[in-house]
Amino acid sequence: MTDYIDKGSVDEVGSPDYTSLMGKIVQRGGKKFIYAYAGAALTAKTPYRLTYGGLESKDPTVAALADGAIKNKVVVPERTLANGDRGWFQIEGVVEDMVVPSASYTATHMLKVHDGAVTSLAAAYAGADSEFATVIVGGTTVTAIDVRLMGRESLGTT
Repeated sequence: MTDYIDKGSVDEVGSPDYTSLMGKIVQRGGKKFIYAYAGAALTAKTPYRLTYGGLESKDPTVAALADGAIKNKVVVPERTLANGDRGWFQIEGVVEDMVVPSASYTATHMLKVHDGAVTSLAAAYAGADSEFATVIVGGTTVTAIDVRLMGRESLGTT
């Protein structure tokens, strides 16, 4: 069963008073967030993967996208975090200005993780294990796009 909470703000990051929130999920404004550790220095609005085994083996930890066939949820921090910080990471819903590799992205096309980076599938949803988000607003040779995270695990490809 998923725990839903209404304590704290998804804008509060790194507060030691919130350690009891580790792994909790909150829904706000059509979006879902999980409270987790930053397993490295993380840049705001950039996609990362959710793993487990932070300061304690069961704790959710956010790290770089996997380079290979590994299945994880893709999450996006609202703020830049230092290694070891705690914070809210978006796991589902609309993300505006998500940072992506410079390329062309078309609305309604799906995104996947390939060789540790976000790439476009150049097609609408097909049910593939690698799909994790739908492009809402794309563009030609852009580095930030609006997407809708699906909130499910996706399988990275090589």
